[in-house]
Amino acid sequence: MNKTAKKILTLLLVPVSLIGAVSCDDDLAQPPVPTPEGGIESIGNGRWDRPMSVYQARLGSVANDTVTDDEGKSFVRERATSWVTGYIVGWIDVDISNVMKEETFKRDVPATVATNLVMAPTPDETDWEKCISVQLPSGPVRTALNLKDHPENLGVQVTVLGTTGEKYCSVYGVRSVSDYAFGDKGNEPQPPVEVEAVASLYCDFDQSDRIDHYTGLGWKNISEKGGLSGWYIREFNGNNYVTCSAYLGSENGGPYSNWLIAPPVDLTKSPKKTLTFRTQAAYAAEGSKLEVYVMSTDDPATAQLTKVEAKIATPGASGYSSWVESGEIDLSQFTGVVYIGFNYTSEKGGQGFTATYCVDNVNIGGADATQVPDDKPSTGSLTFRKASQVVSGKRYVMVASGKLAKAVSGSYGYLNVEDAVTEGDDVKLTSLANAFTFTTSGEGFTIRQENGKYLAMKGTFNSFNVYDTPQEMNVFTVTFNDDGSAKITNAGTGKTIQYDKSYSSFGAYTDQRGVMPTLYEQVD
Repeated sequence: MNKTAKKILTLLLVPVSLIGAVSCDDDLAQPPVPTPEGGIESIGNGRWDRPMSVYQARLGSVANDTVTDDEGKSFVRERATSWVTGYIVGWIDVDISNVMKEETFKRDVPATVATNLVMAPTPDETDWEKCISVQLPSGPVRTALNLKDHPENLGVQVTVLGTTGEKYCSVYGVRSVSDYAFGDKGNEPQPPVEVEAVASLYCDFDQSDRIDHYTGLGWKNISEKGGLSGWYIREFNGNNYVTCSAYLGSENGGPYSNWLIAPPVDLTKSPKKTLTFRTQAAYAAEGSKLEVYVMSTDDPATAQLTKVEAKIATPGASGYSSWVESGEIDLSQFTGVVYIGFNYTSEKGGQGFTATYCVDNVNIGGADATQVPDDKPSTGSLTFRKASQVVSGKRYVMVASGKLAKAVSGSYGYLNVEDAVTEGDDVKLTSLANAFTFTTSGEGFTIRQENGKYLAMKGTFNSFNVYDTPQEMNVFTVTFNDDGSAKITNAGTGKTIQYDKSYSSFGAYTDQRGVMPTLYEQVD
């Protein structure tokens, strides 16, 4: 399908001629998108509560948003991702071919590959030409949905969030799936965490070697296309900096787009309306670049974007360049609250097809570079005292058999441990990195890590997923045992957090296989 044909199917500008197709095509009349009164309303707009149908995705449809700029003018912008709903009916055997066709479309389970799914408008569809391909990047989505590990998902209705209008395994479908929900709707977006705009901002990324530390302070790390994890922290010769590359992608997995967006700065209060930073680059590759924008919001899909002219390091054929200063960039044309976005893009991924870019010493609004702000006292001597109850909003640590539970560092995993430092009934820490904040939610509590991520349980796994916002599977109940330990149970799965000595980690289990933790509450 050519680009013009795809645009005809733009979801928010459906032509009248398409109405007849809605009433006649059996695909669109089948669940999960029934035709309500008005007919045309059955065409999903790609949002969580009105996802696109398999029929639409199969045609290469894309969703558009109407965006209003600072001058009140409206324009249409193609949305980066859309929700698509359908039934899991099989998988593509990429060991035979990377092309979806009759001989590679498999319905027998368990699958032999975990990297993809096939979705259809009905659960019993056997005609591959009525189906779409679904790419499952590595991470919690693949872990939960793939038919290799979860044959029970065959025939189940699911709604996935990813890129449409692009081919995967030679057919239109959904690429770079980043979220999912079982059923006919996606996950309702949570209200964004409000970050107060500052007069100026300086960041040299030396406060932590984890990108989660900075996202907890209001930075945004957004994987817009390609399904990679985005920006991360690296260290060289005692200096931390933030970097991005599509090296872990594949040659045909692009295009890749990853944003790093600074917290808001109110230029009306800034000492200077300027921007400075420095960059480093390596491994030159055609179609791989770094660009910097002034943004009206921190959402690249809807923000008004103004590219700034800055000196950016040029990658060599191999190895890293020297650090290059951006020069002082004049922001006097902008007023009020702005965001600065660093956009890394690469047409292809993998070794030899993607460049690496690094960013350091970001200064927005003429900040004093000698005064690096800190959001909370995260170092020094911190005391946690044995608790017999949970108070909403307080920080706690979990200790069992002399082992302190550590926060999940990635998107999922068990709670690894380190030796607890105790003084009588107290536990002593030098950092809040492994503290957990318990907050009342319904009849239980959410458990938030210090990096802003919430612990959750999904499917049949005994490990934890982590999410940016509270969700239904985040709720845990807490009761205290006679020995003072805490029974912390996930309300959705019924699994209880325990320290398993054989694996030296905390997981959540239905049976009694470990030691329940003792909770210690922060007192200073």
